Amino acid sequence: MEPRRCRRRPSVAFEDCAAGALGSALAPDVAEQVERLADLLDLVGGMELRHRQALLLRDACGLAPAEVCRLLGISRRTYRNEHAEALKEIYARQRS
Repeated sequence: MEPRRCRRRPSVAFEDCAAGALGSALAPDVAEQVERLADLLDLVGGMELRHRQALLLRDACGLAPAEVCRLLGISRRTYRNEHAEALKEIYARQRS
């Protein structure tokens, strides 16, 4: 079994590996993510606390809406309203 497994996934020494093969083309660029997060934090600076919390937990942290509701102790309807208001504020700030 061991020789069969080795044929399926041949290994290459790290030193012999091409630089492009080390990183995944599907993986997001960390520097780009940090820059986007910094821009988002600048935009949410003056928002109401709950708007900011709903937006950051959902969009920056990637939590599901149900998890955001649980963490904030709010209903699904309240979450939708708070998140929508936060998005409206961001849109308005970007346009001005």
